[in-house]
Amino acid sequence: MDRAGRLLPWVLPIAFAAGAWFFASFRIMHRFGADEAAAAGALLVALAVATALWRWAEHDRISRALDAGRCPRCASALRAEHEHARAGVSGGVQLWECVDCGYRRSKPLTCEACPP
Repeated sequence: MDRAGRLLPWVLPIAFAAGAWFFASFRIMHRFGADEAAAAGALLVALAVATALWRWAEHDRISRALDAGRCPRCASALRAEHEHARAGVSGGVQLWECVDCGYRRSKPLTCEACPP
């Protein structure tokens, strides 16, 4: 599935939420007397909402792919490695690497076997 196909289910909810926030912020700014700035302020609010929802959807997609052991970029198998905590280091690290496309990601993760 290509990138557009993965994001298509999110387009309608993001557009609806951004439009609703645009309308609400436009009305609020208009009511407070900021008639000239109402459209620009409402557009900024709508863009902020759309960006926040898009980032949330991307983070969710990447987390699901990593949990499944697939590369978020090319969907091939990932090589996962856990580095246990060492003396003087606050915790362990989980590493993911894709041999096909070069994707790399790390996340702090301390397991039960890591020393305190």
